[in-house]
Amino acid sequence: MNFFLSGLVEIPAYIACPFIIQRFGRRSPVCIFHVVGGLACIATAFIPPVTDNGADLTSLILTTALVGKFGITASYAIVFLYTTELYPTVIR
Repeated sequence: MNFFLSGLVEIPAYIACPFIIQRFGRRSPVCIFHVVGGLACIATAFIPPVTDNGADLTSLILTTALVGKFGITASYAIVFLYTTELYPTVIR
């Protein structure tokens, strides 16, 4: 189920990217998505699966991981487009 959700979160990331880069350009969104994705992935490692009082936090871990996956997928989609525009035709 986690693998399915991880793949499913890529669909809205790829759909949202054209609208976001059309409105805000390429540089700011790629930086924001890199930071959000990286912080969410790092935060996932520091969330304990069970708290001291016995509360289960696996849904919080999954949500944080999926936010990280969304950020990294969106940043990759923008970087893929952005780098082709930066390099001249001779290098490409």
